[in-house]
Amino acid sequence: MTNAYDRDYLEDAMMCLGEALDYVGNACQMDINSFFDMFFATGYAARFEEGEPAVVSGLSGTELVCKVLRDAGLELMFPNAVVDYGGVSNEYWCGWFLAYFQWYSNRPFKNIIKNIPLDAFMQELPGMLEMDEAGRQEKLDEIMNGFKESVRIQEMRKECGYSQKELAVKSGVNIRTLQQYEIKSKDINKAAAVTLDVLARTMGCTPADIMEY
Repeated sequence: MTNAYDRDYLEDAMMCLGEALDYVGNACQMDINSFFDMFFATGYAARFEEGEPAVVSGLSGTELVCKVLRDAGLELMFPNAVVDYGGVSNEYWCGWFLAYFQWYSNRPFKNIIKNIPLDAFMQELPGMLEMDEAGRQEKLDEIMNGFKESVRIQEMRKECGYSQKELAVKSGVNIRTLQQYEIKSKDINKAAAVTLDVLARTMGCTPADIMEY
C-alpha cells in the first residue's frame, strides 16, 4: 500500500490533528463534524492529506484550527490553547488515529469521515491504544470495512439530526447497542419489538423504516 506522504512527517501530523480536535471539542466547545466541514471547504484537509510541511509540521493543532475557522469566515475570540494536552482526551486520540489512518491508507479524510461516524470511531480508541502498529492497521481496516455500507437506522438517525449519544438518551436504548446495530455486529431485525418501537417513535418513523431487508 502506498502511503499518503513521507513518513518523516507522520508523527508531527498525528500530534497536530490530535491537538486540533482536542482544541475544537474541549476549548472551543465546537462540534467536530462541523469543524471537518470547514476543514474540507477551506482546502486545509487536502493540504494535510498531501503532507504539506507547512500544514502538518509547521503549525500546531491550535494554529491549524484558528486558520481554518478564520478562512471559513468565522471571526471569533479564540480560547487560549492548552499547552500540555498530554493525549488524555478522546478528541485528541481521535485526531491522532485519523491522521495515522489517512497516511497509512492514503484515503481522503472526506472518504474516511463519510464511512466512519466519529462518535462510534471514538468508542474504538481505548483498545487501539494498547496495540502495536500492525494491530492498529488491521483494526482500522476492520472499522472502515464495517462502516462502508450505511444501514437504515443510521440513515434515519442522521435525517433526524441526532448523534448516537442523543438518540440513546432520548430513546433509552444503550448507546453500545445502537453502535452494534449501525456496524451490523448485531442484527436489528432480531431486536425486541419494544426496542424497535421506542427507536422508531423517537425518530418519528415506523419499525419497518429502520429494519434491514
